[in-house]
Amino acid sequence: MKLNILLIDDDAEFTEAVKGTLVRHGNKVSIASNGEEGNNQFLFGDYDVVLIDKGLPDVDGIKLASLMKSQKPDTLVIIVTGIGNNDDAMIAIKSGCDDYLFKPFSNEALLFSIKRLVEFQSLKLQKNLYIERSKKSSQILFVAGKSKKMAEVLDKIERVKDLDVTVVIQGETGTGKGLVANAIHYMGSRSNEPFIEVNCSALPEQLFESELFGHVKGAFTGAVVDNKGFFIAAEGGTLFLDEIVDMPLHVQPKLLKVIEDKKVTRLGATIAKDIDTRIIAATSRPLEREVAAGRFRSELFYRLNTVVINLPPLRDRTEDIPYLVNYFAAQSSKRWGKPGIKFSALAMEEMKSYSWPGNVRELRNVVERSIIMSTSDTITNIDLGNTLIAEERFDARKPFQELKREVITNFETRYLRALLQETNGNLTEASRRAGIDIKNLSEKLKRYNISTREFKGI
Repeated sequence: MKLNILLIDDDAEFTEAVKGTLVRHGNKVSIASNGEEGNNQFLFGDYDVVLIDKGLPDVDGIKLASLMKSQKPDTLVIIVTGIGNNDDAMIAIKSGCDDYLFKPFSNEALLFSIKRLVEFQSLKLQKNLYIERSKKSSQILFVAGKSKKMAEVLDKIERVKDLDVTVVIQGETGTGKGLVANAIHYMGSRSNEPFIEVNCSALPEQLFESELFGHVKGAFTGAVVDNKGFFIAAEGGTLFLDEIVDMPLHVQPKLLKVIEDKKVTRLGATIAKDIDTRIIAATSRPLEREVAAGRFRSELFYRLNTVVINLPPLRDRTEDIPYLVNYFAAQSSKRWGKPGIKFSALAMEEMKSYSWPGNVRELRNVVERSIIMSTSDTITNIDLGNTLIAEERFDARKPFQELKREVITNFETRYLRALLQETNGNLTEASRRAGIDIKNLSEKLKRYNISTREFKGI
């Protein structure tokens, strides 16, 4: 396995010897003679392993190692020293270092240390990936429910999960488009490769092209380092373009070319790179309607429109509501330390009769809010919070200004909750949709004790 290794040591003779050994075994090695130089290279580089001398001329090597691990935890860091003891080794390990070598050490000892650490990290990453894959692929089964319409969705997921085809997921906000995309990836043959999610509605237009396709250093003002871009980052795996209808029109032909040619050229580069990246796109607005309105290019629509998965709104599969309520209730009860809480038959019927404009996401939030506010083991009253501007019963005995403040507070609270529900807790997108400065929006949320975390997820 070829590794990119950074060696930070002020002993030139030592570094050249170590570099020679590592290069002969197929590795790429960079050298820095002090802590400041080494940290700069580390921050702007992509290193698998860093070897740091404990006694650097400008900084304590263990402190530098601890800083590096906090910045990039997955990078392996080994402390080397000619003056040290077992106590120093323990301090280094407790500070986050992965290993500690005493000079002089043999080439075999160095190579064994690196090989052992890389293999252990690989096993750890595989275990984490397996857990994540199992979690992502099974969650859709719970959120799908038992209805015939969702059974058809699961059947399509099963059919396309191993195919190199473009998939478009259409459905109202909150129906679970992200879960379907995750399921296709983690249940399929690409599950061991990256899954990169891009929210097209939240990505600034001026950065869209460079973030999607990447750029080389110096391609434009501010491009001080290379950026490989989302397409290359998702190499071998899946690139999930959420709300693709919000992709700028001028970027769409370039996306079409990348999909057709299976090549991507970073901004400022002259050579295209072959890519093997599957595209999954999602939209809460039908693509046909966006094409007719001139907001989406027809040629990209026809290229994407290979396999379409339409997610039904929750109001069209009410038989799934009790199943979903019990699933979310079990999650929330555990999270908030209130085990065993149930919803009464009357409460369940009330939820089945509601239209759920926010779909599964709104249902989950209602269930969680009900459990947080519950004072007994059985929930009978449901606060649906479904009316943005409700009919008010004014108490004319109150002063005008006092009543006005109450009405405004009620309106703003309901509006902000509905806004965050629509944007899945994305503060930048909420600010854009509302036309409110993000700082002012944050202050309002703080004033009304509303957390964006409540709305993230489905």
